Amino acid sequence: MSNPHTVRAYDQELAALSEILMQVGHFVVDAFTAASKALLHKDVLAAQEAIQIDGQIDELCAQADKDILLLMTKRQPMSQDLQEILAAMRSANEFSHIGDLARNIAERSTQLHSPTPADNLHQGLETLSMMLSDFLSRVSLAYASKDIPELKELCQVDRLVDDAYAQILDIIIIGLANHPDRTGDLTHLLFCLKNMDRIGDHISHIAQTRYLALTGALPEHVKHHAPTEP
Repeated sequence: MSNPHTVRAYDQELAALSEILMQVGHFVVDAFTAASKALLHKDVLAAQEAIQIDGQIDELCAQADKDILLLMTKRQPMSQDLQEILAAMRSANEFSHIGDLARNIAERSTQLHSPTPADNLHQGLETLSMMLSDFLSRVSLAYASKDIPELKELCQVDRLVDDAYAQILDIIIIGLANHPDRTGDLTHLLFCLKNMDRIGDHISHIAQTRYLALTGALPEHVKHHAPTEP
């Protein structure tokens, strides 16, 4: 690819792929924000918004997959360019999963009978939702800006989310034992909580994938949690 026109076209294709992933990141943040609002306030319109945004995420991720396949076959990238494209492929997959999980939270919120969860459960879910919204915004920005220190910190988001998950899980288990009349709602909330925990895992995987592509290695404290192949 020594021809200047070829190099310029290749750079434009990489930039276009990065732009798609930036859009996906923004949509994922919006989808989770809407899903959280639906869950915490039984907001049907917010649930519909999350479901609609997930459709947009799927379309953009499909476009990213198509562009990646074209880049791989047409340009046959090597070294750093190859790492960049593989990171984009893996991250698009992770973002797509987050959109699906947000959609599932939104759909389950419409099946709740009580207007809002009990106070202590509501507070726990609200805190975890705010935490995840912050992490999603940060990982989207760090991915686009290639912020290595931020990505390194976000590599262990899943551990922080796991701690919050365990505390809320205890509240739900106690509720299931003491309030059999609320089994239906608590079961839905249990699945929503599990989806939030999985979103934390995907955020860490995105940060790890991007960090690995930029530096060639994972941080020491997360090497045993290396992201898997898509």
